Amino acid sequence: MIPVLFFLSLFLGALAAALLAPAMIALTLDERVAVEIFLLASGLIGFLSGAIFFALRGRERGLRRGESYTLTLLIWTILPVAASGPIAAIGGIEPVPALFEAASGLTTTGATVFRELDALPRSLIFWRAELQWIGGLLTLLTLVLILGPTGAGGIPHQYIRIDAHRPGQDGRRVVEVIRLVATGYVVLSLACLALLIVAGMPIFDAVCLAMSTISTGGFMPRDGTVAVYANPAAEFVMVAFMLIGATSILWHRHLMRANFRLALENQESILVVAAALGLGVVYAVLFLEAAGGPAVLAPAAALREGLFTGVSLLTTSGFEVRNGGFTIVPLSLVLTIVFIGGATFSTAGGVKAYRVGAMFAQSGRELVRLIHPHSVSRSHFGTQEYSLDLMKAVWAQFSVAICLVALATAFVTLDDTSFVDALTVAVGAFANVTAIYTTGWPGTTASPGFAGFTDATKLVLAAVMVLGRLEILILFGALRATYWRR
Repeated sequence: MIPVLFFLSLFLGALAAALLAPAMIALTLDERVAVEIFLLASGLIGFLSGAIFFALRGRERGLRRGESYTLTLLIWTILPVAASGPIAAIGGIEPVPALFEAASGLTTTGATVFRELDALPRSLIFWRAELQWIGGLLTLLTLVLILGPTGAGGIPHQYIRIDAHRPGQDGRRVVEVIRLVATGYVVLSLACLALLIVAGMPIFDAVCLAMSTISTGGFMPRDGTVAVYANPAAEFVMVAFMLIGATSILWHRHLMRANFRLALENQESILVVAAALGLGVVYAVLFLEAAGGPAVLAPAAALREGLFTGVSLLTTSGFEVRNGGFTIVPLSLVLTIVFIGGATFSTAGGVKAYRVGAMFAQSGRELVRLIHPHSVSRSHFGTQEYSLDLMKAVWAQFSVAICLVALATAFVTLDDTSFVDALTVAVGAFANVTAIYTTGWPGTTASPGFAGFTDATKLVLAAVMVLGRLEILILFGALRATYWRR
């Protein structure tokens, strides 16, 4: 456990440093109570991090596979707890709702227990957005450093043959991978921020929205939808960066290096972009029809709103440009879309398009075998071939995801919630996009928001959010009895 605790101390130290940013915001805006709380939280977490770091400095720090899984599980459970303190103290809410809010932010889910954002201190609004930004980066590092190299859940590890870190490698390689991923993430975040400011967005709102957009999060810095800004240019900027956040960072690297052959091999990201834009066109047509035609809603405005809504839904961001915009298509289709989610090695949620493609490819191969029993055929998605072991991992991930959603649905129904609402919130929590629940669907009960759930339900949903981010199967890897017996 020494390597696990050592690396955990580094992440706690990073969280302590991140708390200084909202403290500076609070100091600038003369929010004195918030300044004290953020600095106190930063000091306590920093002290704990430093104590662990210096106590274990110089000890063996190589991570084996089981230890890597354990570290990932601890990071995603301890960081929300540490981040929830300022939310509870400044927001004036109980510890469990604060933990729910922190878990929602760190997992880029976008669910909130606050009913009025405009009444909250601006430093707390910034902290929520920063948590989403941190969660997006943490998701990418988890995928590239731990889940990808081990192939957990059928992740296409051959795509990262150049960038991956294998458990047990020296720390210099880990630092290099972190530098590469973090640099790209920061550059894209700054680009999104700059374009939002150029588009005329207020600076504070632009900062918060940039962090939420690139992480496909969904937290708004104020009450209402994106339409409150009445800024079409900013909406197009957010569409572009939501697509960037929901596609593979390895695909981005190939494009930046003008290595278009390798970029075309990653068909998953291309499929995600095409599906998001296609869904956006469908939404545009439905918005135009619902409005009564071009005389009421201009086709250009319908196309803009449709693209924003479709991209936001498929990328699991959860932003809305109009209240109830998601509900214009059937709920079953929306649940299917968000359950699939975006691409692997991205900040999007869901089981990922890659796994769905793998299952369809295997199904096609099995149908061919029924027609031609003695034929020999290969099953692949792009250049990625699907071996038997890979398909076992994919089906295991998919099966466990279905079971997790079913169990969460059953638990939420105990909170005096209808089955449809419970299923919606369970799928949303797993796919890290809960705006589909708070929207309210035709034929369902009026949504009370997440503040209306009991503490037990909030804890369960927070756990589902985290498990959705952990690709679920990593939990079994971390809790293997054989590993701990050794």
